[in-house]
Amino acid sequence: MKQIFGLCRSYLFLAALMVVVLLSGTSVRAEQFSSVIEDLPLMQGMYERLDESMIFDKPSGRFVELIAAAPSLKRADVLKFYGDALPALGWTKKTLQEYVLEGETIKINTQQLDSVLYVTFTLTPGKK
Repeated sequence: MKQIFGLCRSYLFLAALMVVVLLSGTSVRAEQFSSVIEDLPLMQGMYERLDESMIFDKPSGRFVELIAAAPSLKRADVLKFYGDALPALGWTKKTLQEYVLEGETIKINTQQLDSVLYVTFTLTPGKK
C-alpha cells in the first residue's frame, strides 16, 4: 500500500510539474526524478551519489540525505531551478534553501570541491 501511495504521489508531482511548465513557460527542466526522494526532480547535468546517501524510514517520517554531483552547474543555477521547480510541485518556500510539503521539510545545501558542485538534499519530517 505504501508503494502504491508513493507511486501515485510521484505521478501527481510529475503531472503537476508538466502542467505548470506548459502553462507558465518556465524553463524548469528535469531529466528525471530522484531514485531516493521520488518526488524530487533532478536538474539536467546532476547525478545522484547513491553510495554517499542515507535513508531512514521511521514511523515519525522519512529522514533522507541525498548527495548529488553537478560538475557542469553553478550554485545560483541550482538554487534557481529548485526555487522554480519545488513550488510548482506544491512545496512552500521558507527560505532560498528550505521548502515544506505535507509535513516534510527539504533543505538544499551546496559545496564546491575543485570543479564539481555537490548538492545535498536533506529531507526530514516537519515539526508537529
